Amino acid sequence: MLKYSRNWLIGTPANAFQYWYTYVPPLAAIALFSVGWNLVGDGLREALDPRLRGLSLSMRSRRAPNKVRYRKSADSPTGSIS
Repeated sequence: MLKYSRNWLIGTPANAFQYWYTYVPPLAAIALFSVGWNLVGDGLREALDPRLRGLSLSMRSRRAPNKVRYRKSADSPTGSIS
């Protein structure tokens, strides 16, 4: 069935977007669905993540990831992980 409808969906090479209304609404629905769930997930994380409590909204977006810090010790010339 897809084999026979492919040329109708794509259109002629001279007018590739002749039948745009067959694929634009599903693409828009999938994109809006994805963006919506992404925003819901971000909101839930901000509301429920205990590590973000006490930070202002502007500091939440600028928060740097945890970095491994190295310190020099007297017995190790290369340093150790703290």
